[in-house]
Amino acid sequence: MRHDWLEPLEFSVTEATHYLGISRERRSETVSSCSGVSPEMPIRLSEAFGGGADAWLRLQSAWEPAEAGKKANRIKAERFSPAA
Repeated sequence: MRHDWLEPLEFSVTEATHYLGISRERRSETVSSCSGVSPEMPIRLSEAFGGGADAWLRLQSAWEPAEAGKKANRIKAERFSPAA
């Protein structure tokens, strides 16, 4: 979040919190990517920064698999083989 849109817009995290109308706790979770984006966050982002909620949802939808892919080598799962 910080690198992708706060820095290009030259917003501090505190300023973004104000414009988005979210708590400092939620801000910390979102900025550090400890939690997923809530269903209302794309609406807040659209209201605060424009672009439409759908655009923010598409960005999130592209970002999540890319982030998961960075951890792919640490994901251990066993192939299921049904008994014959």
